[in-house]
Order: sequence, then C-alpha cells, then structure tokens
Amino acid sequence: MDDDDRRAEVAELRRRVFGPDADPADAAARERLRELEARSAGTAGASDADDARADDDRAEDVGTPTRRDGPLRRDGPLRRDRPGPRIRPRLVAAWAASLLVAAVAGAGATAWWLGDGRGTVAVLALEPPPTPDNATYLSVDTGAIAPGSLFAAFHGISVARVPVPDAVTGIDATCLLAGPAEQDGSVGGLPGCATGAVPARTALVVTADQPQELRDAFPVGTTLTFELEGDGETVRVRTAGG
Repeated sequence: MDDDDRRAEVAELRRRVFGPDADPADAAARERLRELEARSAGTAGASDADDARADDDRAEDVGTPTRRDGPLRRDGPLRRDRPGPRIRPRLVAAWAASLLVAAVAGAGATAWWLGDGRGTVAVLALEPPPTPDNATYLSVDTGAIAPGSLFAAFHGISVARVPVPDAVTGIDATCLLAGPAEQDGSVGGLPGCATGAVPARTALVVTADQPQELRDAFPVGTTLTFELEGDGETVRVRTAGG
C-alpha cells in the first residue's frame, strides 16, 4: 500500500470512528485506524532520526564544536568569522556634515557673548537723562532714576545703564535694561548686570505688544541682545544667532 492509499484509508476510518455517523460497535474500524496511525508515526520518527544524524555529520564536516571526550573541542579546520558591517563612506560624510552644521549653529547662537561684531545691528551712545523740569523727568527729583544712569533710544524702546546695589554687599553693580520707557523716563524689566570680567548684558524678544517702530524694524519673535562696551558708555545691539 502506497502513502496515498494509506492516507485515504486513514481518512475514511476517521470518518467511520469519529464522524457524525460513527458506529460505536465498529471495533474493527477503530483497531485498523490505530494500526495505520502507529505505522505512520513510526515512519515519521525514523525519518526524523535520519535527518538528525545527517545534521550531525554535516556539523562535524565544518568543524562544529563537540563534547565527545571531555572539554569542548573543535574538529576540522576553523572557519573564518564573518567581517563586521561596513560603514559606508557616504553615511560617514553625512554624519560629519551634521556635526559641522550643529557647531556653526551653536557658534552663531553664542556669538554675541564673544565680544566680536557678528550680528551687530547698532552701536548706541548712552547719554544722561535731560535736565528735569516741571513737565518731564520728575522722577529724577524723586529718585526713580538712580544717579549715574545713562540712556539711549532704539526703535521706540529705551536702553539704560543703571547702578543696582548688591543685595549682600550693598555695592553697586553696573546693569543694563532694555524695554519701553515709562512716562517718567525710567526703563522697566529685569537688569543684566556685570560679573567680574563679564560686562553687563541683557536681552529682549520682540513681541506683538512692543512699539510698532520696533516691530517694523525686526520681525516678531526676534531676540535682540544688548551688551555694554568696555568704555561703559556705548551698547552693542545684536540679533541672537547673527
């Protein structure tokens, strides 16, 4: 009996034993089914064993490690390991270029701290406030503007150099402010003060509520930086990242 006939007989016997019309009294069909299934299982097991032996033989031919007589050893010639993945020159070049772009961008963003002229849009000359009269700058008399303060106008805002006393020592530090001028001539905002050899610096972001003259000169979202020059009487204005 060939394999096709055996499979057909097994299918028919399974229908007679387990199908909807199965006869519980058909013991001959159940016995024949067990016989054929056992024979099929034995044939498959022998085939698997032969395949396993063949795999072992091939493994020995190519030098696969074995444990026949003690510690792990390798029979046959050693195989050369596969070379590692190659890094394509094009990918290396792209990676190097990305590092260069990042370095240039970082240098531009911090250029205003380096004391050079990159990104400079103006150099302002600071001057003392006008002599107060009955109509303007009354705050000079009341102390709202500290003595020694200097000012400069810049596209509708005011830049001021003001002394700010240190909270601990009480010694005045030189600081810069930038923003719209108040009615009394003073300038609000957070001061950027000199520290050691680092000069006074401050920054301002152009927003929709800034004076129209400033928004006409610089797009909304532009960051302007202000740095006091070494003479203490001029301020360099830069765009951040310029």
